[in-house]
Amino acid sequence: MNEQQDIVIALRRLAQIHDAYFYDAAADEIQRLRAENDRMRKALEAIKSAESKGQAKRIAIQATGESE
Repeated sequence: MNEQQDIVIALRRLAQIHDAYFYDAAADEIQRLRAENDRMRKALEAIKSAESKGQAKRIAIQATGESE
């Protein structure tokens, strides 16, 4: 092969590595966002169930991990 073909092959490999890294990072972010969404959904459910008992604020604080 000549040098130009070697460069093209190297650039294609680099693009494949970049794509794999990008998709891996995107998958990690999606997983993080899903976990956050689940946490917030649980907090909302706890708040809704506690509203009728007058305990909504305490439950919200516990569910989100925040302090008063």
